[in-house]
This record gives sequence, structure tokens and C-alpha cells, in this order.
Amino acid sequence: MNLLRRAYRWGVLLLILGLVLPPVATADETLPALVFAEPDALSFTISANGDAAAETRTVFVRNQSAVPVTVAFGLAWEDAVSPAAGQFTVEPGGGALLAGDVGAFDIALSPAALGAGKGFLVARAVDAPGVQAAVLPLAVSAAPTPAFAGTVVQSLLLAALVVLAGAVWLQVAGLNPLTTWIYGQAGWSLKDSWMSNLALVAGLAQPLLDAETPGLSEEGYLVVVAVFGLLVLAAPLLYNAFLVPVVAEGDAEPPAPVRGPVWAYLITTFITLWGVLGEFLSGYRLLRGASLGAVLAPAESDFFLRVLPLIIGLLLVAYTLLTLYRQVVSQHVPREGRDSVRVMMAGEVASADLPEPAPRWALL
Repeated sequence: MNLLRRAYRWGVLLLILGLVLPPVATADETLPALVFAEPDALSFTISANGDAAAETRTVFVRNQSAVPVTVAFGLAWEDAVSPAAGQFTVEPGGGALLAGDVGAFDIALSPAALGAGKGFLVARAVDAPGVQAAVLPLAVSAAPTPAFAGTVVQSLLLAALVVLAGAVWLQVAGLNPLTTWIYGQAGWSLKDSWMSNLALVAGLAQPLLDAETPGLSEEGYLVVVAVFGLLVLAAPLLYNAFLVPVVAEGDAEPPAPVRGPVWAYLITTFITLWGVLGEFLSGYRLLRGASLGAVLAPAESDFFLRVLPLIIGLLLVAYTLLTLYRQVVSQHVPREGRDSVRVMMAGEVASADLPEPAPRWALL
């Protein structure tokens, strides 16, 4: 009987303690907190042209507490220098979440304005300090800027296509590039070689820019720019290596003492254009690496990094074709007398009123 009484007393005591003491939380029970339901992380990439336009991501926040809360967002950066609140916006702002609810929020920020780095998006309950905040990993990565290795090949292919188009134009006009000769020797002129001069100035100015040279070391980049400049300077010398003397017929004085084949002129024009396009293309990519979009308005950034290079490229191509065509037409050695030359232009065949050949002329 005594044993039963003792067991009864201990049972009653344990029952009382169970009613009085608070329950112990287990690992499966949810704590009063905010959590990001999705996504698991946020990632942004700075655009290649440094565009400062904002990008939007949607995040979902769950209120696991037992009270309604008002959610506010902030950014915490790993380098301890947190971005300003104005560099990102949240819609809807000051969102209220009831207990157990999930809310969708649009986070808009400018990767270029923030700059590359890592941190966290923080969601906290402003009116319930006891509710734990939610954190979501956030990363902003730099844009993959095109490597300079492609500049050599791209400028070469574009120059080849332009010169090939010029050769076809000459062939259609009745001036076979393989059999036609032109008077005079190639040289450099401050007035007539403006395209080559601009390219050389661009090449000399590029090392002064403080920008990344992706794909090449700084020394390698300087070598590439120097090689493009040497192509422009060496092209006239290469053409002059193919010149032969002009033999005067009778007492007639030849327009120039030397002449050269048109196919050699096309090759040296290609080399010159390759160097010119290489200088401008490398400068364009250097400006892209400088992230102009971070300091310019979106409209200005689009103009300098998209519209203006396109305009310059079209002008270079048009000028090269017109110069090549007019040079051959005005300098060519006629087979049956100069007045019999017929020039095809704009779909019409007309007699050409051509100037006398010059003993010296510029390539581009």
C-alpha cells in the first residue's frame, strides 16, 4: 500500500509540473520570424555598356510569427559600406503581413550604381522587434567586357569585306583589278590622309584612358595598338614596292613616272583599313571597359556606346569605297586613250570627265 501511495503522489506532482512549466520548443516548431520563401538568392550583373538602368526582381516573404507585421527592406554589404537607401526601391513599400501570410515584393536596383560586390537583402518587422529578420544573399557582378583578342580578327574581316566590295564595284565598272594599272605612287598627306591620321591620333590617345584591358595585359594592349598603327604607316611603302617605270610613247610626257597594279592597291588599301578599324575598335572597347554608363545618363550612354560608333563605322566604310573607286578611275592607265573610259555609277553608264592623274596620292 505504501508503494502505491508513493507512486500516486509522484504522478500528481509530475502532472502539476507539466501544467505549470512552459513547453520546450523542438526543432520542428517554427520560431517567430520572417523568412524569404523564394528565391534562394538574388544576382545582378552590370551591363556591358555600364547602363545605369534599374533591374527588378520579385521576392516572397513569409510571416512565421503570430502577430501582423509591417515589412521594411534594407541592404547590408559585406565590405561594411552599405549602399544608400535611394539606390534601391521596393514595391509595395511598407507592406503589411498578417500572421502566416506570404507577401510578394518587387526589388528594383541599379547594378551599375551599386557597383560589383556581395551582401544581403534584409527584411525586418519594423513594428515587432521580437520577430527575427530575414536575410537573402545578394551579389552584383561586373560585366564580361569583350576581350581585345577579337579586335584583330573582327577588324581584319570587316576590312576584307569592304575591299572586296570595292573590287566588285571596279569590275562592274569595266576596270578589272587584275589587269588594270594606275599612275603614281602612294604617300602620306596631312590633308588627304585624314582617315589614317584620325586612327593614329586615336591610337596615341588610348593609353591615356584609365580603363580595363580585358583579355590582354596592359603591355599586350599597347603592342596591339602599336601594330595597328604600323599597318597604317607601312601600307604606302608596301604599295610602292610594286611600282614600275612608265615608258613614254613618242614625245608625249607620261602623267607620272611610275605606275602600279590595281590588285596591289587593293591589298594595301585593305592593310590600311585593317589598321584604321583596329585602332577605332580597340578604342571603342576600351571605352566600354571604362563603364561610361556609370557616370552618364542612359540616353547619353546609348549615344556614345551604340549610336556614335555605328555612325563612325558607316562613314569609314562609305569613305573607303568612294576613295578606292575614284582613285582607280582618275589614276588608271587607259588602254585605248583616256577619253574612251566609261564609268558605271549609280546604275548608269556615262562618259567620265576625269582629272589628270597625279604623280603622288594618298591611300586613305
